[in-house]
Amino acid sequence: MLTALQALRITGEVITTPYSFVATAHTLLWNEIQPVFVDIDPHRLNLDPNRIEAAITPRTTALLPVHV
Repeated sequence: MLTALQALRITGEVITTPYSFVATAHTLLWNEIQPVFVDIDPHRLNLDPNRIEAAITPRTTALLPVHV
C-alpha cells in the first residue's frame, strides 16, 4: 500500500476505516496524508457507505477501504 500511494501521488486527505490494522493509518501518515476515519457498518464491519459522503471535503483525494 505504501508504494501504491506514492506511485499514485496521493496527497491531502484519504477516507478510511478506523476498524483496521494500525498499518493502514500509519501508511497514510508516513506519506504525509491525513487519514479521515468514517464509521463502519455494524453488520458488515466495513466502511459505512451512508457516511462517506459527509466526510468528503475539497482536500479528499481517495477512499481507502479494507476488507475485514
